[in-house]
Amino acid sequence: MSAVDTAPVIAELRQVLFHEYAHFHVALAAGVPGYITIEKNTSGRDDEKAYIGKFKMLAHLDPRDWRWRRKIGLAGAVAEALLEDQDVEAWTLAEDGYLREYYGFSESDHAMADPFTEEDIHRTISMVRRCWPVIQHDVELHLALLAREVSTQEAVR
Repeated sequence: MSAVDTAPVIAELRQVLFHEYAHFHVALAAGVPGYITIEKNTSGRDDEKAYIGKFKMLAHLDPRDWRWRRKIGLAGAVAEALLEDQDVEAWTLAEDGYLREYYGFSESDHAMADPFTEEDIHRTISMVRRCWPVIQHDVELHLALLAREVSTQEAVR
């Protein structure tokens, strides 16, 4: 059996993990615990990622606390943007449709963050940057746990 190149799948999985752990740590900073699930995407569609991540809050955020709600909703897409460019600016991400098209800004992310402003994006970038070392640590731990599973699944394909 020949060796299977799992690097593209691992890179994609890493991106998904950064997205979800950014939601997780920004929510935690707001006092809202939660958990992350990562599942193999079984849709079979080539235009979708191989893995799907979800962040679930275990407590409700006060509806009056719209600033935290927006930060939590924006955090995943912001983390993906920071992965690509650590110097990304809020005005770039604020362009209409940019987050959704390029950075995995899902319907549920949008529902939590909307309506958001450039200032909300700026605050979220600052928050995710402050959390970056712990986000990165958690991503690398989780990735190490999943890497063997990915290698096995890709070899079976």
